[in-house]
Amino acid sequence: MTLNEILEWLETQVDCPQFYQGKVGSAEKSITIYNSNGPAQRIAIGGLDNTSYTSISVSLLIHWDKSPSTAEQKA
Repeated sequence: MTLNEILEWLETQVDCPQFYQGKVGSAEKSITIYNSNGPAQRIAIGGLDNTSYTSISVSLLIHWDKSPSTAEQKA
């Protein structure tokens, strides 16, 4: 799954006027999605050929009005 696929899914789940990927937008109400460092990838014994899955870590920035509590409620 790519960051863009996650963003497309998020757009179907959350009511938000503007979504961004990888940059802070100028809209007062927006959600931005970023790649982030997560836990180290697990590699199976025998290397990548024997590894059946991987994971991606993302961060979301919720920018909602000028009130932190409103943004927290939206999150």
